[in-house]
Amino acid sequence: MANFASNVLRYGMAHPGDPAQWVHTADGWTSLSYEGLSMRVASLAQWLRQQNITPGDRVALMAPTSPEWVWADLAVLALGAVVVPIYTSLQAAQVTEVLEDSGTRFAVVANAEHEAKLPVGFPHLVMSYPRWDQAITQASRPDLPTWLDEIDTVPGDHMATLVYTSGTTAHSRGVILTHSNLCGNLEGLDLLADSDPTIRLTRRDRALAVLPMAHIFERLVHHYMLGRGVGMYYTSPDRLAEDITSARPTVLVSVPRIYERVFAAVQAKATGPLSSRILAVSIPVARRRADRLTAGTPPSIREWLAERACDLLVYRKIRQALGGSLRFAYSGGAPLHPDLARFFVGAGIPVLEGYGLTETAPVVSVNTLKTLAIGTVGRPLPNVRVTIAEDGEVWCQGPNVMAGYWRRPEETADVLVDGWFHTGDIGELLPSGHLRIVDRQRAILVLSTGKNVVPLAICQALEASPWIEQAMLLGDRRKYVAALLAPDLTKLRAWAESQGLSALEPAALLRHPACLALIDAEIAARTASFAAFERPKRWAWVTEPFTEENGQLTPTLKIKTRVVEERYRELITTLYPDDDLGALATPNTL
Repeated sequence: MANFASNVLRYGMAHPGDPAQWVHTADGWTSLSYEGLSMRVASLAQWLRQQNITPGDRVALMAPTSPEWVWADLAVLALGAVVVPIYTSLQAAQVTEVLEDSGTRFAVVANAEHEAKLPVGFPHLVMSYPRWDQAITQASRPDLPTWLDEIDTVPGDHMATLVYTSGTTAHSRGVILTHSNLCGNLEGLDLLADSDPTIRLTRRDRALAVLPMAHIFERLVHHYMLGRGVGMYYTSPDRLAEDITSARPTVLVSVPRIYERVFAAVQAKATGPLSSRILAVSIPVARRRADRLTAGTPPSIREWLAERACDLLVYRKIRQALGGSLRFAYSGGAPLHPDLARFFVGAGIPVLEGYGLTETAPVVSVNTLKTLAIGTVGRPLPNVRVTIAEDGEVWCQGPNVMAGYWRRPEETADVLVDGWFHTGDIGELLPSGHLRIVDRQRAILVLSTGKNVVPLAICQALEASPWIEQAMLLGDRRKYVAALLAPDLTKLRAWAESQGLSALEPAALLRHPACLALIDAEIAARTASFAAFERPKRWAWVTEPFTEENGQLTPTLKIKTRVVEERYRELITTLYPDDDLGALATPNTL
């Protein structure tokens, strides 16, 4: 396979009548066959060719997860052109910067709202307009077998997609992924399934697509499943709870935040004294069962009785709420809380955590049912090598490793050394071969939703305020961004005098409602140009500036995030009051 699009299209040619994509309508779920998918892709590719889209041209794609996203993606790839995915949450200025940096010359967008984010006069196609229907119904359709042979003439080392690594563009980098990179990751996943047939996907499986297709994790795994006959059901986060019960997926691919929400929903339903007590008891029972299952030890009579009782009262209801048919679920894009994983595994919902980066197309390692080790991200794919450098950094090598960063040769040389990609993450390889990620070297925050946030540009925007001397962002493994702020007391005192508040001591001034409102408004104004998920939802003052003398700054004046987080641990907990993982530590036992 030379062209990444062939993964889906060749399966479609072999099984044209199989249902490929399902969408929810007023009449329930409606399917599109693989033949229908292939014809739409071929027609759209032909239409794009008529617009003079040629191999190597960059085509932006901005739309929510949908069958249409997949058609456009495959059509551009089939032409030998390059897909530039853009998150729908980005602001217009950020979209423009991606388009300009990538040299994109055409865009496919979902609707008028997204169309408005494009520069005036930028060539584009809107999915919801009649022109979209004309493009996929009136364009000439090539003979499919001949056309597939033609698209496979695209060399594997040609760029397939240019993926920007963060939600901002001020410091983001375009990752060059070739057709060989993407196909190499597909091959690695097949080899993994060969080693553990219990995770092999077939035409009997169903999957629910909810993550943004602009996320390389969802996109790669989505195409992998379509290329193996898995029926794909499309939903949105606000419809997930409803659609999952009717779609009854056998496999789910998501980020930790979805599993956190499921657990939070379980907690929310346990309102009475009895149900609260039952849940409190079932949590440690599930965790112990998960430990026992992964260790391969049989239960004692007491354990079996406790597990059976909890299954009847709690776990079975959770499985039914997830459709009742899940064989396993994948978690990626951000670290999964080990205790959360233990609860789900013990409840009969194996959540398999994996690890990867955009630069690795993306999967490096993943757990399987046979080799599950909770708290790790699994073993490397069979065609990927992982080693740990002397300083603990994870290095990897394989056909999935990117070609480099777009127009950034120096940064490429920094991370690609002698064939090894330096991930920037700290980890360890266990004797079992499993990889454990210990910490992150990078400053990037990975929210539990899977979105990446680059703090530098946001902190710089906050520190441009006359009232804020220093700013540090929080949010890694959390569901939203928060900020710790050091005030510029000199300027705030001057402001206080103008407000008749000069008699207040500094501590009282910083707590005064007028001062808090001032900073709320300042944060909103200074971060308005960033995507919604990048803006701090909560903030707090720190008691002293970050300095080298108090150990919170390095000699090069960089904030020591771990030191600051330890110093303000209690304060940080107030910024995340609804952290719904707390109950996982409940020590109750039967």
